Amino acid sequence: MKQGKYTVEEINDRVSSFKCTFISYDHQSKKCYYKCNLHLQDTISTDLNEMFRKRRKYLCSKCASEESSKQQRGFKDEIELASLFTKRNMELIENQKYTNNLQPLYYICDHHKENGVQTMTWKSFRKGASCPSCKMKKISSKLRKYKIEEIKELFDSDGATLLSTEFKSVDHHLDYVCSEGHLTKTILGNYLKGHGCWICGVEKRSRENHYLWEYGSSPIYLYLRGSVRQWVLDSLSKYDFKCSISGKSEDLHVHHAIINFSTLAKRIISKYNLSWKESIGNIDSLLLKDMGNELLEDHYRYGLGIPLHQKIHNEFHSRYGRTNNTIEQFKEFEETYMVKENKNKE
Repeated sequence: MKQGKYTVEEINDRVSSFKCTFISYDHQSKKCYYKCNLHLQDTISTDLNEMFRKRRKYLCSKCASEESSKQQRGFKDEIELASLFTKRNMELIENQKYTNNLQPLYYICDHHKENGVQTMTWKSFRKGASCPSCKMKKISSKLRKYKIEEIKELFDSDGATLLSTEFKSVDHHLDYVCSEGHLTKTILGNYLKGHGCWICGVEKRSRENHYLWEYGSSPIYLYLRGSVRQWVLDSLSKYDFKCSISGKSEDLHVHHAIINFSTLAKRIISKYNLSWKESIGNIDSLLLKDMGNELLEDHYRYGLGIPLHQKIHNEFHSRYGRTNNTIEQFKEFEETYMVKENKNKE
């Protein structure tokens, strides 16, 4: 029996050639209904003329999508995927079913088995990613060729002064003074990438250079905070940029051990009969500069601060408050904190 210009047998044969099972044909809509043998949960309908199109490769959209995905991802099956990992000295864990390019793939690096099982996505792998330890080793070997004399010349060419006298590894921090006179530190890899002095970067985005600048609406106490930046750097440098209690080098705050910042700042502000929240746009720029310099001198007069990890710093102030703090309080806190830490280790 003919269904238009095609017989039922022809339609059935056409559907079967695409690994599908014919169900029925609707005369009114001229659509053929069938199921894919690989995706039986879905009933699919296709226009009869479209189904007999010569260049038609798939009747099932899911099959077409899967084939397209196979071609795009660059491998046919999990066996070929494992062989690609092997070529990069990585052993793919067995019995992993690939689903998409963002799926974590578990592997063990042949050169760094001590790291255990690691993960990587196919998307990262296609971009050339490898074991992180192998990557660091490659970078290290590239940077290790630099000698301290060559690094010094590199800094000199940028108008900076290198203070460090040795280069140990790629993670070794190099202390230097930038062309603007800021004391800071960096690692060689970052410096070669063009990452310069972070203080200069902050200044370039501060005040009128900031996109949220409102013509001097910032309160004066924020300006005064920034004026003691050099004192902060000197304090950090004294302790080798590490917390004086925990030895950690991240999330550092410089603690005013002898006299609080607010006490010193209020002295300056009251001296010039100004308000604590006075907008700097209402103050003469020369006066602002004088106030900042005077506050900086006061900070040095009372000695450098003590770097503390943020958590430790907050714990100190939660115990002793944020005003009228003394060096005796800090010594007491340091002693009790170390006792507590030693007990926790036991």
